[in-house]
Amino acid sequence: MNDFFKAAEAREREGHTKEAIRIYRELSESMSANFDTMQEHVKNWKNVFEKTVNVMASCIIAQEYEHTEMRQHISYLYRRFISEEHGHMIEAFGRALERVCIRVSDVRYWQSLYEPNLPDAVSDNHFQYNIPVLMVLMQAHILEKIGDSPALEDLFKKYRNNNFSVCYAHVEFVHRTDPDRSLEVAKQAVRLFPNAHRGIMHIVSQ
Repeated sequence: MNDFFKAAEAREREGHTKEAIRIYRELSESMSANFDTMQEHVKNWKNVFEKTVNVMASCIIAQEYEHTEMRQHISYLYRRFISEEHGHMIEAFGRALERVCIRVSDVRYWQSLYEPNLPDAVSDNHFQYNIPVLMVLMQAHILEKIGDSPALEDLFKKYRNNNFSVCYAHVEFVHRTDPDRSLEVAKQAVRLFPNAHRGIMHIVSQ
């Protein structure tokens, strides 16, 4: 594994960033395919995987691709996001997508990949890596990034009643963008999830 990193870093230093991206892709794919072995034998495997994906994203950004070229990288990161089975790997690709989608055109392409796969409903099983919930939260991030507040409000209204994470994100969004309305939204959230009263009201008290 160290040899992969050294090879990729060497290609970066030499200015062959595209080749470095390919190496980081292959390394992340190998780590995913051999998850059980990696978990058993690689110290701090979570940090190693996150570093691999993060540096790959940095290389993509450094290339300053035009939108047409960037689409293939966004598509790749998205495919990895929805296909991974382990939480830290899923989150690593989610963060990479957030980083590389800088322009509005990139974000809208990312959105076009997400929207057809949004779930009809989400459950509140408190499982941190519930993929349908993560997809809803990612769509919320996209809509906020492109400034589509009406669509974002509709998204929250559709899912918030059945999932605490979505409901919590809604309170945070309103508190950021419309503080005068945040107390009202927080009270609605408390009625839905009374056991989370303290955490919800803490948002609006800041």
